[in-house]
Amino acid sequence: MPSVDGLFLTKTPHNRHNPVLGRWIKTFISDIMKRKKAPQKLRVIQNTGVYDMNYAGELGKDEAIDRCTKHFNEGYNCCETMLLSFGELLGVESEVIPKIATPFGGGIYNRKHMCGALSGAVMAIGLKYGRNTPGGKREPSSERAARLVEKFTEKYESANCIGVLGYDPNDLEKIKRDKDKIRANICSPLIRQVAEWLWDEIK
Repeated sequence: MPSVDGLFLTKTPHNRHNPVLGRWIKTFISDIMKRKKAPQKLRVIQNTGVYDMNYAGELGKDEAIDRCTKHFNEGYNCCETMLLSFGELLGVESEVIPKIATPFGGGIYNRKHMCGALSGAVMAIGLKYGRNTPGGKREPSSERAARLVEKFTEKYESANCIGVLGYDPNDLEKIKRDKDKIRANICSPLIRQVAEWLWDEIK
């Protein structure tokens, strides 16, 4: 006797001789089985609109990197790209993503502060390992973020946007003029590199 979540289906005269009912039952069972195989819905943190990250998801490194490239090419800034891409890959749904990352793009103000891709990656770590209460542990997210920043600064010799770009911080007009070239030649490969490191931290 087949059973689906406590529902017992028997071969009665009604479903044995009624093709419409039989098809309905097959569809019903198929839908239930699909839901059973789907990722568990994440718990909403009360009054925040943000989902509690208790499901790791099935992440692939190539998928993560390609997803970042896709969103960056769509026009999202570096920070939005990282948070949006890994939020999707982790199964986090929230109306605050990616808009919460918008002001962090391009080093926040005049490119003098942390690279947006790095900021977005740190936010993504928080999605999975951040705490929900004051008594929660900070180490799971903080230690991963520290490793990520260390890898970044070791490779690029700076965590700040302007330092990574190699432009004169007093010549912001040149940066604006070269925006497309910067996105293509510096930011795009940088985002792919950060995505690879980030995947290693949250896999």
